[in-house]
Amino acid sequence: MSDSLKILRTMQVRTGLSVLLTSLVMVGCATTGSYDGQAVATAAEQGSLESMYVEVDQSLQRARPGSERHASLTLVHDDLVTRLSEQPLERIDALLAAAENGPLPLPQLDRLDAEIATLGQWQEERAQELAGQASALREVTEQEIAGLEASLGDLQESQVGQRYVAMMRLAHLRGGESGEQLRQQADAELAA
Repeated sequence: MSDSLKILRTMQVRTGLSVLLTSLVMVGCATTGSYDGQAVATAAEQGSLESMYVEVDQSLQRARPGSERHASLTLVHDDLVTRLSEQPLERIDALLAAAENGPLPLPQLDRLDAEIATLGQWQEERAQELAGQASALREVTEQEIAGLEASLGDLQESQVGQRYVAMMRLAHLRGGESGEQLRQQADAELAA
């Protein structure tokens, strides 16, 4: 019985050591960050690019500048930044393209600001540049809203058609609940 207990304890110790060794190897990989193109592609498929970015960024900060590891991590870091920036940049480009047709409604400008903020996590300088463009677009929209509000104040109630057009344009630019209320008011005035 004592021999079988010794064998059992030896097996338990070996199993425990095996688990411990495997855990240490896995932790070592995580802390040393053996990242490559395949790891980035896998993270993209699994929707975990952001967490991988955090890991790579932390590893990059610990790596010695000029070392091969630093250079390798920089390449992976740049790949992650590019991938994480793609979707916000596509949405930003679409909103900026829409602005070429005239002032953007306030809700679209809010979406533009949100996309720029998301981009700022990955490309701060580019986001600051785009924030300046967004600010200029918002100013154009706000000026148009102010002009429409002033023209509505100048129009007589008997100028139903002109008031309706101005109110509908204003409703479009305001968007949201305020825009919907203005649409309903314009429809009510037209029906009266």
